[in-house]
Amino acid sequence: MVGDLSGLAVVGEGSGSKLGKIQDVLFDPISGSITGFLVHPGGLFTKAQLLPSLAARALGADALMVEQGHVLQEITSEPAIAGSLSVGSLNGRPILDDTGKVLGKMTDAVLAETTFAIEALQYSSGVLGAMLHGKAIIPLTVVKAIGADSIVVPASYQAMAEKPEATETPQA
Repeated sequence: MVGDLSGLAVVGEGSGSKLGKIQDVLFDPISGSITGFLVHPGGLFTKAQLLPSLAARALGADALMVEQGHVLQEITSEPAIAGSLSVGSLNGRPILDDTGKVLGKMTDAVLAETTFAIEALQYSSGVLGAMLHGKAIIPLTVVKAIGADSIVVPASYQAMAEKPEATETPQA
């Protein structure tokens, strides 16, 4: 899950120095590819900085290794990378089918292990629904629109999302 990356150390490969911690992940909503990371360098009055995905060398269990040098960039526009969305900004956003029925709220995004791209969005229909059925997964390829106020999926997908064997995530 992308949420598992939050707080992960970002370390310079050549110096071994910690540049900060991952605060959020940016991705292309069409391809799902990660375009960058928002990295908080630490300190009370510092702002998050942009780490383009091309600067990342390796993603391990304990750190994101980056090339040496000045890889962190000031964020000068919103969004930080044109056409990208941040996973954190989508969390809590309602997921609706195209008939207007609310399916739940987005809780996280699923990261493909081999390609390091966002492959699906995870949502919950509430505390009770999550306890009874787990959290559902919607493949990014099924999503019709990601708007400022909601995420839209086809109503035909709803029936597939309710099949527990296809949508439940393992409970920790």
